[in-house]
Amino acid sequence: MAQLTAIPDTNFELALIALGYDVLPLNGSVPTANINTVTTLDVSDENIYDLKGIEDFVALIDLDCSLNHYLVNILLHNNTLLQTLDFSWCDLNSINLLNNTALTWIDGSAQGVGANTNSGLDTIDVSNCLLLNYLDISHNELSYLDVTNNIYLQKLDAYSNDIDNLDVTQNGWLTHWIAVVII
Repeated sequence: MAQLTAIPDTNFELALIALGYDVLPLNGSVPTANINTVTTLDVSDENIYDLKGIEDFVALIDLDCSLNHYLVNILLHNNTLLQTLDFSWCDLNSINLLNNTALTWIDGSAQGVGANTNSGLDTIDVSNCLLLNYLDISHNELSYLDVTNNIYLQKLDAYSNDIDNLDVTQNGWLTHWIAVVII
């Protein structure tokens, strides 16, 4: 019997069907063999609430799940090959990227998600993303951001957060940044 990956969000499953990774009828799952070699996935603006099942996309390099305004959680611990991640205009509370050491590009900007001016993202840890060169986490609710390990960072946008101190002294490649306080 073929191994299945649970996809409890109907809109996520419909997006996977539209992309040819699953077939009707909706059954809350997709054959794992259909997704475990996918390298690029664009499920932006699909009204997805839950990306459960994304962890079985183990070959994923590029993920665009932007404009899913009610998406509040993404579990990416198995997606260790991920290089680009766009979760802009989602309403995440936190995101764990400790296993995502290949990331070079992250857009988590969130101006005006839902009825909020800012998103609810109050925690992001990019300390293990040593190759990161682009980070936009503007319009969130972060009070702390540590980019001292991200020595290749070229663009940083942390505008409209609650960050009191932001140390960019280790970011010698930084050519463009917007933040509140720089030390």
